[in-house]
Amino acid sequence: MTFSSGYSYYFDPWHALKSVRKQVIKALKGLPETQRNALLDLSSRFLRHLYYSLELSGGHVQVFLEHIFSFFLHIQNIHEWSAGNFTNYLHLSNTTLLDKKFSHVFSCCHSYLDPNRPRIDSASPEFPTILKIVQNKNFP
Repeated sequence: MTFSSGYSYYFDPWHALKSVRKQVIKALKGLPETQRNALLDLSSRFLRHLYYSLELSGGHVQVFLEHIFSFFLHIQNIHEWSAGNFTNYLHLSNTTLLDKKFSHVFSCCHSYLDPNRPRIDSASPEFPTILKIVQNKNFP
């Protein structure tokens, strides 16, 4: 990945995503079984999406981040959007992601939608748990 300073940085995605897995496992502790199962399902989808986002980004940090943010729209059944602030689509004010914008990615990349996959509301207990991981300053 190349940053604006002109330096190229390389990292092993497995190590970066391992810390995300640890954060999910930590979040699972102490949850009631129904919430734990819902969070397990959502987190496994999120982790697959992270790997996919790395693949799609071609080493561009902004594209990588926008693909990650697209996950939060996709699970709410939003599959196309316009350029603009990420949080406009989440209706959240208490977040550190207020400055994140879509400028390259404007739709999901899937060709098939599972009609049996339920939409996940941003008010659900699982949604902010995964969002909190992305807000972490050490997030890849």
